[in-house]
Amino acid sequence: MYTLMQRDSSLFPELSNFYEAYVKKAGEIEISQLLTEHRARILNGTEPSPKRQNVNPMNSLPPKEYIKKLIEVYRTFQTITHECFLGDSLFTKALDNACRAYVNDNEYALGMGNSKSATSRTPEMLARYSDQLLKKSTKPEISHDMSVDDIMMIFKFLTDKDAFESHYRRLFAKRLIHGTSTSDTDEESVIQRLQSENSMEYTGKIAKMFQDVRLSKLLEDEFESYAKNLPDFSRERYPELEPFVLAETMWPFSYQEVGFNLPPDLKPSYEKLEELYTTKHNGRILKWLFPLCRGELKANIGKPGRPPFNFTVTLFQMSILLLFNDEKLSENPVLTLEEIQEGTNLSVNNIAASMIPFIKYKLIQQVPPGLEALIKPDTQFKLSTPYKALKSRINFASGVKNDVLNLIQASNSTNNNNSNSNSAQSQGSQLDDGISENEKIEKELNKERQIFLEACIVRIMKAKRKSPHTTLVNECIAQSHQRFNAKVSMIKKAIDSLIQKEYLQRCDDGESYQYLA
Repeated sequence: MYTLMQRDSSLFPELSNFYEAYVKKAGEIEISQLLTEHRARILNGTEPSPKRQNVNPMNSLPPKEYIKKLIEVYRTFQTITHECFLGDSLFTKALDNACRAYVNDNEYALGMGNSKSATSRTPEMLARYSDQLLKKSTKPEISHDMSVDDIMMIFKFLTDKDAFESHYRRLFAKRLIHGTSTSDTDEESVIQRLQSENSMEYTGKIAKMFQDVRLSKLLEDEFESYAKNLPDFSRERYPELEPFVLAETMWPFSYQEVGFNLPPDLKPSYEKLEELYTTKHNGRILKWLFPLCRGELKANIGKPGRPPFNFTVTLFQMSILLLFNDEKLSENPVLTLEEIQEGTNLSVNNIAASMIPFIKYKLIQQVPPGLEALIKPDTQFKLSTPYKALKSRINFASGVKNDVLNLIQASNSTNNNNSNSNSAQSQGSQLDDGISENEKIEKELNKERQIFLEACIVRIMKAKRKSPHTTLVNECIAQSHQRFNAKVSMIKKAIDSLIQKEYLQRCDDGESYQYLA
């Protein structure tokens, strides 16, 4: 048909429009079928169902399946474009427009009944796909056919690139802090590809995070040399330390002051590190993110002759376990919740969240057992000696989940009120963990977009001094399209904000704005 219509090229635009609509519809249908198959697998029991009841099965869709399906549709029609339309630029553009449409707007990305102005879920899924590719704990059978090219293929079609950057940065931060990246080279290659596809400004925060980790490694080596030259140095007094000094504005971690007594075993390292850093960088203030700290403990609590266990724990878990080193507890290693609180100064919720993995893997026995008793002051916790486990290395830190706190609060609320309505509300609160995290990201994203648009408007108006409303809006959309699809309502809100801040004023004609120096 294309060869036939070459005789009259004026027919091409209409044909390309039909082609674009067809590709868009085909992409939407493929995603809908993927979701239908995913729901069917959950109902048939061939795929694990969501851990929490009443959670939408769509939230458990594997990122790899979703991204691969988007790519499959694109590659199918890319072949058709090259073979049937000879790579004609008009049809290539139609294919790109159609892919941009179904990638950002499909049954999964926006869901049924959601506003078109809502942020698409595709950027989040692409960030999670990237995380699976770059995390060394991912199973080989999952990662074998994943590649950076897949990431870039979908990235170029995203309209909300800032949403991808936000999700990617959070997962990237966890990989850096916990040392779970496959390699620095792989991480750098993705950053460079993103930078070349978008801009240096786009990857600015990610690159700075990478730089912070490298500088932290130098600080680690410097502190090790510094500690070894101290007169009271011993490995018991100054255990190996891996500090991370992070720029507060670049990392997606918010500082929250936590009531906590640092274990005496770590205080010398803590004090000397602060002393070294503040001496070297006068005027800088260190804010410690204790909830993010992790460590390794050697535990000689197995049968006689067995090598010691290696436990990976959070700092809060470490502080609890180190309480059992007290000589008074050598014969009967039992502590009550109240005693643990006094020793660590942790909140009941933080203690409960830390205890769950210990109880699950039978390192600690709870008396009396049960979720309700976990937060009672007189509940006893006994260290299992000798401890029996098949593995010598056990990761307790990965078992600490925020939704455990909601579960405890829900159970407590249900028992105190003893009513069905309160029970339903409490069960609902268990489901808010994932939602609240996404809402938090969405809120931060909207705030960043507002600041970005205000900066765009000031930049435009500073150059023009005076501009009609329509021209200003169009230029804002043009400048922001590399990061996100700016809505007119968002631009109007930014203009009103700048008028209130006295950066702009409306002209007498009511249709244009003037920049105020």
